[in-house]
Amino acid sequence: MANYFLGLVLLATAFGFSVIVIRGPLGLAFRALRDNPGYAMSRGISQFKYQLWIFALSAFFTALAGSVYAADFRVVGPTIFSFTLLLFLLSMIVVGGMGSVWGPLVGAVVLMVADEGFKEFQEWRALGMGLILPLFVVLLPGGLTGLFNRRRTKSATATKVRAVPPA
Repeated sequence: MANYFLGLVLLATAFGFSVIVIRGPLGLAFRALRDNPGYAMSRGISQFKYQLWIFALSAFFTALAGSVYAADFRVVGPTIFSFTLLLFLLSMIVVGGMGSVWGPLVGAVVLMVADEGFKEFQEWRALGMGLILPLFVVLLPGGLTGLFNRRRTKSATATKVRAVPPA
């Protein structure tokens, strides 16, 4: 039970830290490098420096997660993560929405609930979980958070249009 709370604290810390990084100067530098790398580098943003920072920070949180995993299961090795598990983890990002802060968490919740729901139907589990990813890629390319953001933008636009008094 203590490892659960340790993992929860690690998740909250990593999530809070990622929000601070994405919305801070480091995130601004990465958006500038993504949008127009030549202009960003001409303004003094060093691509190497910021990539090194992100690599080090992600390695730090990956090491923390790996240490919690190793302490909980008492074993660690290169064969722990199968190809199926890695695809499942990447699917969480796609289902939730790439490029958003909440996307991976939403995708993790949705896919874990779907996985638990399919456990009663063992013979259909692989097919059901295999259909979720292509459906999201085709029907919702922005993931669930992209759908939420689109609806929020539409409702905000509709409110602004209604708020304008007639001439």
